[in-house]
Amino acid sequence: MTYGTTTLDAGAGGDGIAHDDVGGEIFQRSKLAVGAEGVAVDVSAANPIPATAASLPLPAGAATSAAQLPDGHAVTVDNASIAVTAAALPLPSGAATEATSAAILVDTAAMDTNIATVAGAVSGTEIQADVITQPARAATTDTIAVALMTNVLHDGTTALTPKDAKLSTASTGNQALVAAVAGKTTRVVALQVICAAGTNAIYINDGTADLYGDATIKIPLDVTGATGSGGFTLPFNPLGWFETGADNRPININLGSANGVIAIAKYVEV
Repeated sequence: MTYGTTTLDAGAGGDGIAHDDVGGEIFQRSKLAVGAEGVAVDVSAANPIPATAASLPLPAGAATSAAQLPDGHAVTVDNASIAVTAAALPLPSGAATEATSAAILVDTAAMDTNIATVAGAVSGTEIQADVITQPARAATTDTIAVALMTNVLHDGTTALTPKDAKLSTASTGNQALVAAVAGKTTRVVALQVICAAGTNAIYINDGTADLYGDATIKIPLDVTGATGSGGFTLPFNPLGWFETGADNRPININLGSANGVIAIAKYVEV
């Protein structure tokens, strides 16, 4: 591409016209100007060619009026929410509309069959059920009836371990058969007392209250025959024969005389 000047009147030194030599062909170079009648202003970045864009094609996805959200829809502008009405918003696939709610209706035919099955097991206001299996039960966690056991007694659902106590003494006054237990009441469920020699009379207390007999009405341990045969037995009673009047009290046997006494007890701490 070669730029040059063509002189209109070469002999007389006329005006020159700028040209462009394109492949041996001379093309006149021109400048665009715009303006009203009688006015010509060179076209530049500051003075562009005026054009109307109403008919120009828009790029794909341009925000035309057709692509704008309908009235009442919400958009987020600078983290601020514009109140909208969602009545016209499309629902997601599978939304629970009035039309789709019918799909969750119960199969009435199957319901009738199931109700008939249940009705066959109903007697009055009760439903009869056959229990095939049950989870393991423990008397300490379930309020259920239990057979008499040899290792524990139950106070409600609390398992109580029976304990043994024995006493051999010839000393008068209170003699501890079972020591006091902090926070526990002692309940005697079986007791045997034997007079080892001579005769004696006893009563049982917890150091504060009389539990079996008292200082006035003592329980006689008379020998009726051979020496050492006097005594009595309170057989096993799961409800207990007596118990301390409060926690942390002992079970005392009070001897009326200095003749030997042997006592054996079975008790639980409640």
